[in-house]
Amino acid sequence: MATQQELLDEFNKLDVHITVKQKEYIKSLISVIKEIPPELLDKLKISDLSDEQLIKLTSSQIFILIEELKRLAPMGLTQSLLILNQFDNSDVNKLIKKDIRDLTMKDAETLLSGPTKFVPWIKEHPLISRDEFEYGWQESDKFADDKMYYLKFYNMMMLDVDTSDGSELILGKLLNQLKTINMKFRIYKTYNGYHVFIISELIKYNHPELLDLTKRLGGDIYYALFANKTGFKVRLNSKLGRKENYIARYVCEVGIKPANILCKKLIEIHDYYITQFIQA
Repeated sequence: MATQQELLDEFNKLDVHITVKQKEYIKSLISVIKEIPPELLDKLKISDLSDEQLIKLTSSQIFILIEELKRLAPMGLTQSLLILNQFDNSDVNKLIKKDIRDLTMKDAETLLSGPTKFVPWIKEHPLISRDEFEYGWQESDKFADDKMYYLKFYNMMMLDVDTSDGSELILGKLLNQLKTINMKFRIYKTYNGYHVFIISELIKYNHPELLDLTKRLGGDIYYALFANKTGFKVRLNSKLGRKENYIARYVCEVGIKPANILCKKLIEIHDYYITQFIQA
């Protein structure tokens, strides 16, 4: 029979890191899961999820277990309320290809955490950085020299309305929708749709109204999620293999409210930069 010291020595080799809180959380996840896949236990090299088995897990195995259990557990009440407040079923289906009724805890976590979960990490190189805007380039192999030049605004809201053909019919519908909102808008035609700036007032990039306006106007929800985390970014140079005579072309302004003075200055900056790379 092993001595007490030998047992302690063996225990110390196990790299045990599980805490009481972790065990409680794991148990709460297990309680709402119908069945634990045997392959998960095989992957962790344990026979079940009892306390005796959990204590054998290393910190990395604990992380794997919790992440896998969240993929199996239905989302909780708090998550459900947050999701329903921000997204409808069409939004959820577009973002993660699921019905809103079938979301797991991991799905809800993904939706609520923002765009970093949907695309690879983006590396930016600011060249000019001010309180209200930033100019720089982003690493991307879709552009010449692997550089996508951008302009980013922090308090002048922009909505990205993507269309399949940018037809006049779609523009007319957009203009009619904008006329029902008590704001002043400035619209630009882009390669795949329209950029709509709100210029009557300053609205911060993470304002909750961003998602609501995007959905009301049929805007790009992906862009809204990115803007909510990073600011309102405008691409300045053309993608490789794409013929673009302009990056953004002014269309018109809508609304009777006067333009905000700072927004006017930011629009001037925008209008300057969107012409620089096409002419180069």
